[in-house]
Amino acid sequence: MKTISYSTLVVTLLTLLGCGSLVQEVDPGNLPTATPKMVVHCFISPQDTLLAVYVQAPRAVLGTKFTDNGGFYLTYSLQGSVVTLSDGTRTVQLPGVGGTIPLYYGIDTRQFPIVAGRTYTLTVSNAYFPTVTAQCTVPKAVKPTEIRADSLSGRANGLPGTTYYGRLVWQDAAGEANYYQVSGNLIKTVTRPIYTTPNVPTRDTTLTNMYPLSFNGVNLITDQNVDGQRLISARGEAREFNYNSLERTIGLVFTMTLSNIDENYYRYRETVDRQGDADENPFAEPVLVPSNIQGGYGCFGAYNQSTLTVKVK
Repeated sequence: MKTISYSTLVVTLLTLLGCGSLVQEVDPGNLPTATPKMVVHCFISPQDTLLAVYVQAPRAVLGTKFTDNGGFYLTYSLQGSVVTLSDGTRTVQLPGVGGTIPLYYGIDTRQFPIVAGRTYTLTVSNAYFPTVTAQCTVPKAVKPTEIRADSLSGRANGLPGTTYYGRLVWQDAAGEANYYQVSGNLIKTVTRPIYTTPNVPTRDTTLTNMYPLSFNGVNLITDQNVDGQRLISARGEAREFNYNSLERTIGLVFTMTLSNIDENYYRYRETVDRQGDADENPFAEPVLVPSNIQGGYGCFGAYNQSTLTVKVK
């Protein structure tokens, strides 16, 4: 038995030594070099009240981080940038908002309205990085036609509650590539008794709560192979726990929004979602996030929203 134990120990040690030989130090000088580029994100819509452009310095994976002359790490927001937006006829410069190191560059859309069908050009320049440009065309609005609502009562974690479900229905525009994103909320109004102080009668109060619908990451849709057909979204759901048995529902409203998004936004959002799903999974295939920022990284996209509200109760 001892001979077998000693043999097992020797084999184990040899195996570990063999694994150690697989580790090889890499000379940083042999790694490829690349010119640092700005990271820019901007999404525009006719429904927005604010135009916001986020300009960031890249985060270094190897080597030292980029710093300005003041020694601040410009990891999140890049100061000193000149940001302009043009619709081909008019050009506007977006000032920095939020202090010396701006949170973003932006203006009120009343100064520069976003119009469906127009192509916009974004330009960002900075003394430390090459100038970047990007273009996108604002898609037209597509109106949803129906909300299919349902609910299921039960218990979860020992508490009674109700799960509400909603699907959005719309007619796809034929003869063109379309990309969609669906979101929504459940708005519930209830009355609930409020106990105040002794010798004071109990009174009812009205409360309104909003529950966002969760689509489990399946809220992006394309009309590929279903062009011109009637489309139905994935099921969005909201879970609501009933902590008070005396609570009474007096109003229930589904509000769902259909965003007709451009291809830039769709490709970027879809790959970011897949990258998030693969995070920290050593067996997942790497996901390369696309960029339509010429000379930099990020996304300049557009969308157009239409909202449908249905009163269930």
